Amino acid sequence: MEMAGQLHNWQIRPQGTEGYEKAEVTVGGVDTDELSSKTMESRKVPGLYFVGEVVDVTGQLGGYISIGHGLQAMLQVSMPEQRKIILASASPGERDSRENRAEFSVDAGDYKEDMDLALKPRQLARFLSSEKAKAVAVKYASALVIAADTFIVFQGSLLGKPHTREEARRMLTLLNGRQHSVLTGFTVIDTLTGRSCHAQLKQRCFLKNDRTGD
Repeated sequence: MEMAGQLHNWQIRPQGTEGYEKAEVTVGGVDTDELSSKTMESRKVPGLYFVGEVVDVTGQLGGYISIGHGLQAMLQVSMPEQRKIILASASPGERDSRENRAEFSVDAGDYKEDMDLALKPRQLARFLSSEKAKAVAVKYASALVIAADTFIVFQGSLLGKPHTREEARRMLTLLNGRQHSVLTGFTVIDTLTGRSCHAQLKQRCFLKNDRTGD
């Protein structure tokens, strides 16, 4: 009984934290049974939405929960009627997503990205995705335009998407067995209301040491 009492009254005083990048909510939040799985709207209070770590869910770190929930809520609030959704990208992977979802259209636009701008990586990711979205948004009066831009940060250098097999081989060889970061900027523009939202995601990656010539 004495030991139980000591354990019950034991006080822990944290001496510090490991910083914002490692912060994570582990349990608790709004019960998902109380929310719409499509829009994140409260089933009890119409017009009330919950996103991110306030919801009792867990997932991969890096803002994916907040971004996914936030986009769902924005789509619902911005689109009381059916609205065209435009994916401002020429990426093959993103075109594949379009083919699996008939409501998406693709418009790559004519914006030419410049990786040499004097901006920090996170600022650059946001700027490039924003400019991509703006270049396409001017063509549509009532649509949601979604744009993203991804590049690699390795030892202080920025690596964009390779355009040939040889460039891809050189990049894989450079990153082989080494840690690097993948940074993505997102922008969504509602051309009807002029509203926009932005986000950046950073993921630390390690490419397994392997052959790259195959």
